[in-house]
Amino acid sequence: MKRIPVEIKRKEKIVMVGNGMAGHKFCEKFIKYNLHKKYDLFIYGEEQHPAYDRINLSSSLCDGGFDKLYLASLPWYSEKKITFRKGEKITRIRPASKEITASSGQTDTYDKLILATGSSPFVPNIESIGLKGVFVYRNIADLQNIKAYLPDCRRAIIAGGGILGMEAARALLSENIDVTVVEIASRVMARQLDETASAMLLRQMQDLGINILLNKRIKSLQGDNKLNRVLFDDGDIIETDLIIFSAGIIPRDELAREAGLKIGPTGGVIVNDQTLTSDPNIYAIGECALMQNKIWGFAPPCYEMADVLAARLSGIFKVFLGDVQYSKLKIMEVELFTLGDSAIHDDSLLTFTQIDNERNIYRKVLISRDGKKLVGAILMGDISGYAHLLQILRNRGRITEQPEQVIKRLHDKNASIIDTFPDSTRICFCEEITKAELLTAIKQHNVSSISELKKFSKAGSGCESCICVVEELLNEYLLKENVQNQFSEKSL
Repeated sequence: MKRIPVEIKRKEKIVMVGNGMAGHKFCEKFIKYNLHKKYDLFIYGEEQHPAYDRINLSSSLCDGGFDKLYLASLPWYSEKKITFRKGEKITRIRPASKEITASSGQTDTYDKLILATGSSPFVPNIESIGLKGVFVYRNIADLQNIKAYLPDCRRAIIAGGGILGMEAARALLSENIDVTVVEIASRVMARQLDETASAMLLRQMQDLGINILLNKRIKSLQGDNKLNRVLFDDGDIIETDLIIFSAGIIPRDELAREAGLKIGPTGGVIVNDQTLTSDPNIYAIGECALMQNKIWGFAPPCYEMADVLAARLSGIFKVFLGDVQYSKLKIMEVELFTLGDSAIHDDSLLTFTQIDNERNIYRKVLISRDGKKLVGAILMGDISGYAHLLQILRNRGRITEQPEQVIKRLHDKNASIIDTFPDSTRICFCEEITKAELLTAIKQHNVSSISELKKFSKAGSGCESCICVVEELLNEYLLKENVQNQFSEKSL
């Protein structure tokens, strides 16, 4: 019998430059979509760490424990048959020959290249920026440098009143350092909060002992080798021992720029709604990507990019929508949730607000003029009900009740709308898990705790924004089962 040789098809090689949160999410999606059957994945990360949670960096400033931030261990990569080369900075891309060069001089080839290089902190071009005591606040190395410098400090300035600036101020305050936050805008967290919410947060920060300077622009830094004063445009001078710049981000697009890829007018690698760049073999995800003429600085849309790319590589048609924008955090012990276009003031929208100045609680919901679509929201001080708002927006569900009822539900601890969600409702967007799939996991594995449900379904194992909804679904199911069992026992 004549043997017919069978040609074994070679796997294509994917090289990813960068190993931040968006890059790690692609790794998870690479596994989910079984892309290992078709591709080999190689990752180059310039840091000496596996992927970690940058959002919660400030929690490690005081204790220095960075292990809790890791999204994966080093052995995890090899276990998943992913080649991870840490401490390898890529310095050049040659699209014509599909080659990359590392800082070590090593070269490598690719079939598909993914740029997940993230962003770098914006630092203004001001005099004496190179003095000792001048820091940025972006990665583990930055925090290690700041922590090593703290024993010599009594006073600190945070340049930037956004989310990261607030987190940095909070961390330094816990070290008994006199903190001043300097913001060039007229309010803190101007991108997320309206004037009312910002003013309320400002008062609470001042009550904690943090100095706030608004409408303030830094002119120069002063000192002999070591920073000791900051001069402002208006002539004011503040003495300080260190300054941390946390005034925005710049997409790291230098590799793409030098390789001849199309770059946006103000930076960022231009991609289409499938994350594809101007080169047919190069993609970009995360904060380095300019998608829909915008740099997306929050985790959920960056995770969506990773999912869209992985799905497309597996042959599943997906496009980036970017319609889920939110942040949930704690600023100076104040719980805060913002969703959608939360900071805008638009007379064409229906606006519903609740203010409790005594308890520092503020709620605002923005709804389309026809009363059928949720546009944005701000919850501060008491964020009860945030998960329901998030699910309504995520699933693009229309508001079926009177618009004013939406905000009334937010402070009703007993209110629940989980039963109104159809079974097809996506509860966990990171893992794309529906209500029906969660209920199936609960029944099949006799789940009785949120930790068990996360284990068996993976829901809530990503950005964790869905945890409250997942927990509510579980609790309602268990309650119904308990009531039904009690009824059955009585019937017997």
